Amino acid sequence: MLTAILVAILLSTIALTTGAEAQAGDCTGTVVLDPGHGGTDSGAVHNNGLQEKVQTLNVARSLKTLLENDGCPVFMTRTEDETLSNTQRANRANTTGAD
Repeated sequence: MLTAILVAILLSTIALTTGAEAQAGDCTGTVVLDPGHGGTDSGAVHNNGLQEKVQTLNVARSLKTLLENDGCPVFMTRTEDETLSNTQRANRANTTGAD
């Protein structure tokens, strides 16, 4: 049974990794990243105190760097710990002319 599970995982991994991959410079438009929560909205908080708003911003910053290194223009709706309504997020995103 364990062998069947391992084979299924292996085949799934192969199937997922054999698709076409994006190449550097393939970006044809601006990417908008919207890190969730922020400011007074912490999102989920782990019992060790880790806040979702901090993690979403860190992930967005890392992704921004990776995308920009591949030549993609990137706009983030927030770059610091601030409270934004959904309308403010949408307005910021819409002003970029992103795809």
